[in-house]
Amino acid sequence: MPSTCPLCIYHLEHLNNHKEETYASPGASRCQHSHLQPCNLCCRFAEGEQRIQDAKATLFRALDDQRELGSELNERNDLLLGKLPVELACRIFQLSVPPTLTLAEFREQLTVNSKLNFTSPKGLLTLGAICRSWRRVAWSYPELWRDIFIRSTPKKMPPSYITFIEEWIRRSGELPLNIFTEFRDQFTENTSLINILIHTLGSVAHRWALFYAFSPLPPVYGEELALHFRRAPNLQGLALSTENRWVSDVWDISDVGGGDNLEFLFISGYQLQGASLKCRNLRHFVAECRTIEECVEILRNAPQVLNCTIRSAFDGDHPTSLVHSVKSFHLYGSPDILQYLVLPSLTELVLSDLIERESFPATILPFIVRSGCQLEAFTSARQTDVINDYSELFRLNPSLKHLELQPHYDCEWAFSRLGELLSPHVNSSDQILPNLQSLTYVWSECPSHIPWQAINAILQTTASQLNVVGRPLTEIHFIMERMPKETEYLHPDDLERIQEFASRGINIRISAKELAIDVIKACKDYQRKLPNGGV
Repeated sequence: MPSTCPLCIYHLEHLNNHKEETYASPGASRCQHSHLQPCNLCCRFAEGEQRIQDAKATLFRALDDQRELGSELNERNDLLLGKLPVELACRIFQLSVPPTLTLAEFREQLTVNSKLNFTSPKGLLTLGAICRSWRRVAWSYPELWRDIFIRSTPKKMPPSYITFIEEWIRRSGELPLNIFTEFRDQFTENTSLINILIHTLGSVAHRWALFYAFSPLPPVYGEELALHFRRAPNLQGLALSTENRWVSDVWDISDVGGGDNLEFLFISGYQLQGASLKCRNLRHFVAECRTIEECVEILRNAPQVLNCTIRSAFDGDHPTSLVHSVKSFHLYGSPDILQYLVLPSLTELVLSDLIERESFPATILPFIVRSGCQLEAFTSARQTDVINDYSELFRLNPSLKHLELQPHYDCEWAFSRLGELLSPHVNSSDQILPNLQSLTYVWSECPSHIPWQAINAILQTTASQLNVVGRPLTEIHFIMERMPKETEYLHPDDLERIQEFASRGINIRISAKELAIDVIKACKDYQRKLPNGGV
């Protein structure tokens, strides 16, 4: 019987075991050689394959040699770094990469944007890729490795990624760690890797300072991660956010780190066992898409909380809770939560996107009366209420010093109405906002002219008596939703009048909302370009 060529058999087995190979031996069709020796075609194929492997090995050796020579060349050319003390070189490296995020920056980004924008660590890794001397400095300076960035998807997380994270942790020494994780897909695969990753991060939970988790983690992983939160005595800021919300996903983060150091808590999407959450030193709390009951419970169990931001609190029925410590309250969406709170120490109230027209007289005013607070700052943005709704609030809060308004529509009429409301012809015994120091007003469109009459009324002056100021108002800031066109720039007479107010200590500023542009300066520059200086 004819026998099969040994090399053909080898290549058939090789092809079956390695489907990704793009080539196969001609023997894949079984050459049926009559001897136990390989056929000529198979021998030629094997020789060609061996030459390819030898060429690859030679290429890899050459690339390694090139990298070594490049590193040596860079090190010889690096005359400056070699002469510097190690401490100074480390400081230079530290200034060349993004600074470590502080608790205040962490809190501000999440409070304003509801999302943390963290940078890639590529710049840090590049420092170690220049040469051996740079690598020795960068790898041995723990301050550079305090921030751990994990941004991936389950499909893109190779097993070597865990080793990479472990090495990163080792380089950070014993310094506090800021951990930022962001996963875009659900972990339906590579589940063993996510378990190892959570365990790796949890092994240094005692060093956590800030922890940010943006990920659609199923409940089983959330529970595992929550265990480590309770073993993090130095955790100062915690943010948990997800775009995919499981109805049954309840995180128990009660008594986080013993509750002694946590100052900032951000929750979006996940449900909490709020009744057991006791954060004795929590100062700042932000909640999104949570029930009223959860939010009120957290506030009730955080006796030191100063600033609270609630976005879209819904569905709740809870006894009214007295929270003495809150001084600043930012509310977006439904105002219903105010029915269940009494905040006697409140000094700043920010309302935004309260679309319900009846919300102000029906919910907000009763809340202020019930709390008995004296506001010093009030902001109302993108709402359907009108200036008339504010008159009672102004009368209830003569202590108001800073006012910011952004009407939902008809901005020019609303500002004129504000001028009438604050005009000086009212009885002195019924003075409105006598302590107002600054006014910010947002225009959806560039106004056709500056409403000087309303400004004079607000300042309690007349056009002929600009030096007589009834209120301590020193700044009026107009913000344009969009940058005005050159054809909409201010008239020279308006610019002259703004300068006249400035000479009397009243600063009138105009800026564009999305751009850091001083509109008044842009107007002056535009006027200078016109023939005869715009005269």
